[in-house]
This record gives sequence, structure tokens and C-alpha cells, in this order.
Amino acid sequence: MNRTLIPLLVVASLFGLGIPAADAKAPRCERTKIYIPIGWCEPTRADYRGDWLRFKKETPIPFHISGYFNGDGQKDEAWILFDEHRKNWGVFVFLNQGEGLFTTLQIDDTRFEDLSPQTTQLQLLDNTVHETACGKGYWECANNEPAKVKIKNNGFLLSPYEQGGAQIVYWEDGQFKKVFLND
Repeated sequence: MNRTLIPLLVVASLFGLGIPAADAKAPRCERTKIYIPIGWCEPTRADYRGDWLRFKKETPIPFHISGYFNGDGQKDEAWILFDEHRKNWGVFVFLNQGEGLFTTLQIDDTRFEDLSPQTTQLQLLDNTVHETACGKGYWECANNEPAKVKIKNNGFLLSPYEQGGAQIVYWEDGQFKKVFLND
């Protein structure tokens, strides 16, 4: 091989030329909403696998809901989003401030290797009373853990499919709170 060509191939390989990306199978990062933070992606059709695919008929869009979460009369959004490297996923709420402005709050952050996002769904909750896991007697309620939660606006369920560990996420005293619904 030509001695001049070898250093060029080494330099080219350092810049990834001619070498497929390690995550070439990962769907590309999509941000169709202006409020989605840079570095985070919306799930795409290619992400429908596992429980998201299995329960698609019952929950067509398991990663996105809209509701009136903080009681200001503006419709807010909640999403399961992936980081652009697909190493982490998170649950975000976007509080609508009107005129296209949103306040971003990250509610949860999980590594893909710890739990696949496709095992989790978001479900809108109306303003009702919900008995929590400790209220149902699964364990003794901690000091700041309520036996019942009265959702004043909309809340949502951050819930695994067909297993325990569902959490109610609701707005109270100017912030989001989470409490387990079941074990």
C-alpha cells in the first residue's frame, strides 16, 4: 500500500469517514415541537416495539398526553422523550404560558439500560381522588406520603404496562409531586 495513503486512511478513520456509526440502527432524532429541548427527541414510528407495539390498540400514543396540569386554563403537554444519543429517556412536562411559550419541567430521568421506555406509558387523570399505595396498605405511609391524593386539575399516571409501580404525577403548591399508586 502507498505510504502516503496509510496516514490519510488513519486520519479519515478518526473523523468517521467510511466507518458506520455505532448507533446506525437508532432512529434519527426528531423535534417537531418548538418546546422540545435541544438534545432531546420525540419517539418515532420506529420506536413502537415491546409494550408500545403490543398495546398500541389500547394506547395509540403512550408517550404523549395533553391536559390542564397546573390550573391556569392553558393546555399543557407531557412527553416521554429520548436523549439524542438514546442512552437516557425522561418524562417532561411543558407548561403552556400562552403565545407559544412553555416552561419545561423534567419529571423523571432513566437510563435505557436500566429500563426500556417502551415498558412505560402516560395516561391522563381527571380531577378525582386516588388512593395511593400506602393508603391501600401496601406499606406504611411515610411522613410526606399521602394515603389519598385529590387531583385539582388534570394529573397523569406514569405507569408500567401490566405490573405495579405506577406513579401519580400531579400539581400541588406550585410544583409537580409524584406518589406511588400501587406496589
